[in-house]
Amino acid sequence: MKFYYFNSTSTSTSDYNFSLFSIYESNVFKDALVDQIRRNVNFCRESESITTTTLIQFIKDTSTTTVYSMENEELTGVINFSIKKNISGKKYVYINALCVSERKSGLGLGKQLITKIILFSKEYNFDQIKLVCSGDVFNFYKKLGFTIETVSKGYDSDDSSDSDIEKYNMVLDVDTFYFDNENDSSASVSDETSKNGGKSKKVRKTRKSKKVRKTIKSKKVRKTKKVRKTRK
Repeated sequence: MKFYYFNSTSTSTSDYNFSLFSIYESNVFKDALVDQIRRNVNFCRESESITTTTLIQFIKDTSTTTVYSMENEELTGVINFSIKKNISGKKYVYINALCVSERKSGLGLGKQLITKIILFSKEYNFDQIKLVCSGDVFNFYKKLGFTIETVSKGYDSDDSSDSDIEKYNMVLDVDTFYFDNENDSSASVSDETSKNGGKSKKVRKTRKSKKVRKTIKSKKVRKTKKVRKTRK
C-alpha cells in the first residue's frame, strides 16, 4: 500500500510540508484520481457521511489537500482536509471527507489515513482535528477518540431523503493520541490515559523501570552491609 497526496495551491496549506508522510503527486494527476472515483460510483457507500459527488468537489477545491492510498494501481482510500482558524485565530485541521473502498473496509485503512493527519497535526503543532459526520460512521470516529462538541438536526444535501438527520460536530485533541511504536505510524487512542489521570503507558513504564532500579539498588545496599558485617 502506498500513500500519495495533492497539495493545496492556496496559502492556507501550501506552506506546510506533507511529503514527510506521503509521496507527492502533481495536480495534473488529480483528474485521473477523480476518474477512478467516478468509475466506482459506490466508492463512498451509503453508510458513509458523504457522497462520491461531494468527495470529488472537495478534491477539486484548490484550498484543500488530499491524501489517498493505492494498491496494485487500485484506489483504496481518500482523505481530504483543510487548515482553518477558530474565533480566536488559532489554527486547526478540518477533515472534509474520508472514504475507503468496500474491499478495504474494516481492515484499518481509515485509521491509517486519520493517522496521517494526526502526524501532520503533531508536526505543525495543531492541537485539534475537527469534522462533521452523521449515521453509523459516528461510531468509527468515536473509537478513534473523537468527542462530540455539538449535535444538530437538519436537511443534509448528501442525503436523498427529506427527513432530518443528526449531524455530529466532533473534535479530537491530538495530545490524547499516543503511538504504539515510535518507529511506526500506527496510533491508538489513549483510553488508559484518561483512566490513569492523564498518564500514558510510557510514563507508567518509566515508573516501573524506576521501581525495578530502586529494588536492585536496595538489594545491593543490603548485600554490601552484610559483607561488611561479616568481615568485621
